[in-house]
This record gives sequence, structure tokens and C-alpha cells, in this order.
Amino acid sequence: MPQVDVPAHSPHPEHAHATDLQRFMNGECHIFAAASVIHHGGSFLVAFDQGKPHWELDDETVFEVLHVYACLPGPDGPVIRDIRGDRPDTPYRALAEELAAEFSVHPDDLNLETQTASELLALVSDRDGVLADALNDEPLFAQMDHDDRPLAPVDEAGLAAALALEEVRTPPGVRATPDRDEICSLTPM
Repeated sequence: MPQVDVPAHSPHPEHAHATDLQRFMNGECHIFAAASVIHHGGSFLVAFDQGKPHWELDDETVFEVLHVYACLPGPDGPVIRDIRGDRPDTPYRALAEELAAEFSVHPDDLNLETQTASELLALVSDRDGVLADALNDEPLFAQMDHDDRPLAPVDEAGLAAALALEEVRTPPGVRATPDRDEICSLTPM
């Protein structure tokens, strides 16, 4: 998963620690999204870079995962949440533009895909079943070995840390929408 430089001081005052922002923007966004779904219910929105295959076998190609969001039921309709804040569920075009700028990906290569817990689990290296147990679901059949999957392993301590965050526990639709200019000013590592 591509890395994003995050300022030493969090640009969002509601974030308790800049280290949380760094952690859940770089490699563990799926853990934050899963904790949000565990707490509030919902599904996932996965951003793939279709210009970079991660794994290929016969007819199956899994592309590089750029970012994972939680899709949560909000009081005024669904919201898309990550560590930086909540966004309205639509339009995806604005979110796609944000991601393309943030990860230096051509917009035509970006694919946003809504996924169930079992679909997301097929992308996670979850050999011990920590995330599957927490989501109370099983991964769809995947030909990929756990070590080949694009999303990092989840351990109990990491999931517990995400579940304890105020950014996870806050009701959907209450957190501020991230400032697009701040997000787009983050430069890929």
C-alpha cells in the first residue's frame, strides 16, 4: 500500500495523536475502517489502483489497495469514514479526485468498490482469524495465500487500539469532513 507523509502535528484538532493519523493512513486504514464497522455497522469502500496489479493467477487479478473506508449509516444518510473524518456517501467523483491527488494515481486507474466484510476479509492477511472473528464473518474463497494478500495482518492489540479511538466511537455524520486542500497537500512517500 502506498505511503502518505503526514505532518508531525495533526492538521485536525479532533485527532488525539498524529501517530494515529500516520498509522491509520499508512497500512492500517482497513483496521480503522473495520473498527468503525464493528462499532456502528455498515460496509466498506475500497480504493484500488487498477494500474498496479498486486497479484495475478489465471483469470483473477487483485489490484493494489490504496485506501479502505468504512461506509456507515448516518442520521442524514450514509457516510464514508476514515481517520481524517466523515464525508457524505456521494458523489464518489470528489472522493476519487481526492484519492488520485493524494496517492499520485491517474484518475482512470482508480476504482472505488463497495465491499462486504467477507469481501474485505479476502484481501486481508488474517491467518489467525482476528478480524474475521471481530466482524463475525468469513472471507470469500480466495486463491491468494494470506502472505500474498494486499492488506496487512490484523492483531488483537491493533484492533483494540482502533476500537478505543474517539474517531471510531463518534456517531457517523458528526465528525467534520476533511479539508480537501489539506488532504491534497499530503505528498506520497
